Amino acid sequence: MQDPGLRFSNPSDGLIRGLSGRPKEIRRSDFPSDREWAFRAELSGLPEWTLDRQERSILETFSEGIAALLGPRPFLVACGGLNTGVLLARLDRPSACAPVAPSEAVLDGMVHRLRSDCPQLPLFPVVGDPAGMFPFPSAPPETERTVGFIGGGILGGVTPPRARAWLREWSRRFGRGGGLLVGVDLKKPVPMLEAAYNDGREIRKRLVLDLLPRINLQVGTNFDPAGFRYSAFFNPIDGRVEVTLVSSRPQTVTLQGREIFFEAEERVLTEVAYQYDLEGFRILAESSGWSVGAVWSDPEEFFGLHYLISRGMGGFSELPDAP
Repeated sequence: MQDPGLRFSNPSDGLIRGLSGRPKEIRRSDFPSDREWAFRAELSGLPEWTLDRQERSILETFSEGIAALLGPRPFLVACGGLNTGVLLARLDRPSACAPVAPSEAVLDGMVHRLRSDCPQLPLFPVVGDPAGMFPFPSAPPETERTVGFIGGGILGGVTPPRARAWLREWSRRFGRGGGLLVGVDLKKPVPMLEAAYNDGREIRKRLVLDLLPRINLQVGTNFDPAGFRYSAFFNPIDGRVEVTLVSSRPQTVTLQGREIFFEAEERVLTEVAYQYDLEGFRILAESSGWSVGAVWSDPEEFFGLHYLISRGMGGFSELPDAP
C-alpha cells in the first residue's frame, strides 16, 4: 500500500499514483467525507464493531491508574477514536487538548464531540496528518506535562514501517520521559474481524462506496459507482483486514486525460487494518523509541491500551522511505 504518510499537494496526483500500481489503490483518507465522524459514531453502536466499546471500557475501568501515569495538568495531543473525551474526563485537571485530524471535515467532528464531552476545556485543533509531519501545538503555561493519545486502533490503519516512523517522530517531539497512550486492535478470530468490516447495517459499505462520487466531484473523474461493489476480508499473509472496491465489469475511467482500465473482478484497495498481538506491538514500540510502561486489555485480549514512555529518539529524518 502507498505510504500513508505521503501527502500530495493535488489530490489527483496521489490518485494517479495509486491507480497506476498493482494492485490499484485509492486511499480513502485522501478524500475524507464530511459524514466521516457520523458514520464512525453510528458504527460504534453496532454489536459487530466492538473496538470503540472495548477501548471505552478499559479507559473507565482503569481510569485511576491511567490518570496517575499521565500526571496532573496534562496537555493532551490526541488523534483518532471516539473516546478522547472519556479519557479527558478522567485525567487530573487537564490544561487543554489539541485534537489532530487529516481534514477539516474529520476535525470538525472531533471538536464537536469534545466540546460536548468537555465544554470548559480549551481546545487547539490541528489539521494535519497524524502519521506525518504537522504543526505541533504549544502547551498552555499551566501545563505540567504534554502527553499523547492515539485512540480507536487507528495506528493499525498504516503499514508497520509507517507506524514505526509515526511513533518515532512522536517520541522525538515529546522528548525523553514523554507519555503516550495507544489503543491497539489486537488479533482475534477471523469471523469476528470480517463481521466487523461487513456489518449487518452496511454502514462501512456505504462509507466506502460514497468514495467514488466524492472523487468524481473533487477530481473530475468519471467513475461509475454502480460498477463497483464493496468487499472486506482478512489477509492472513499480511495480518491485516483489506477494505476494497471490486470492479463488476471491464471498464475504463478517465483521470486528467489518462484512461485507466479496470478488469472484471479487479480489486482496488482503499484501506487496511493491521492486527497486532501484545508482544508484537511491544516490539514495534520499543523499536520506535518507546518503552512500554503499562498495558491494559479486555479479558479476551481483543483490544489493548498501551502506556508508552519516550526514550527521546529521532524522527522521520532518520528513516528510509516506508513502502
